[in-house]
Amino acid sequence: LLHLSVSQCPHILTDRTLWMASCYCRNLQTLTYRSSSDPVGQEVLWALGAGCRNISSLQVAPAHPSQQPTRFGNRCLQTIGRCWPHLRCLSVGGAGCNTQGLVTVVRSCTHLQVLELERITDLSLQVATELCRAGLQSLQILMLTHTPVSGQA
Repeated sequence: LLHLSVSQCPHILTDRTLWMASCYCRNLQTLTYRSSSDPVGQEVLWALGAGCRNISSLQVAPAHPSQQPTRFGNRCLQTIGRCWPHLRCLSVGGAGCNTQGLVTVVRSCTHLQVLELERITDLSLQVATELCRAGLQSLQILMLTHTPVSGQA
């Protein structure tokens, strides 16, 4: 299996599906997992990072409205940066993500070409400046989805 996409399959396909993928889908290249009932957490990302080292496209921003709005957060972003420094496409977001986590993942994933930030609480000039200083030299597409942006940014 090279590509896996699970979107809004509540209570049927949970993040346990990703545990299975980490064991049996070692050649996985693209992963999309969006759930409002069971967003991906740090432990599952760590298992995926150990088992699926070839992922180059990762879309794991929690679906809205999320029943666990802070489950995906800075620890998840740190894990993504550690496990997949070669990522080309990344979609993350949610109430648990802040500047510190975003800077960490941008600094680690220096080859990002596509970055989607979904429902990040505030994208100010300071945050935008920090992200640019941390990396993003290869970035071609920046998508801001339901992310308020200050006028100066």
